[in-house]
Amino acid sequence: MISFTCDAKPVSTNASYIRSKQGRLCKTPEAVAFCGRLQLAARKAMRGAKPLAGSLSVGLTFHFANERPDTDGPIKPVLDALQRIVYVNDRQVRRLVVERAIDKQRPRVEVCVVEVTP
Repeated sequence: MISFTCDAKPVSTNASYIRSKQGRLCKTPEAVAFCGRLQLAARKAMRGAKPLAGSLSVGLTFHFANERPDTDGPIKPVLDALQRIVYVNDRQVRRLVVERAIDKQRPRVEVCVVEVTP
């Protein structure tokens, strides 16, 4: 089991990308910062271990600063950011449990990843 907390405001998929002048999708500075902090917390939790290769159950608890954000918005950015660090690919996720909480003082994401039998 891998479990860790990332002390960063969850960023939704909608706030993660903007179109460049050339028309390509690019990550927003907010998304880059969020993913970087999430990946740093994940690397610390992995302690140099190789990414998990089997089927997975992933639990995510989003602590938002207020009631406004959608619960499902930050799921994809989180799952994508953990690839090649906690697991090889997010296609390995067989079960996903998402919870929502409000913490005005400390927005964050709590992550728990467990290998399961397929």
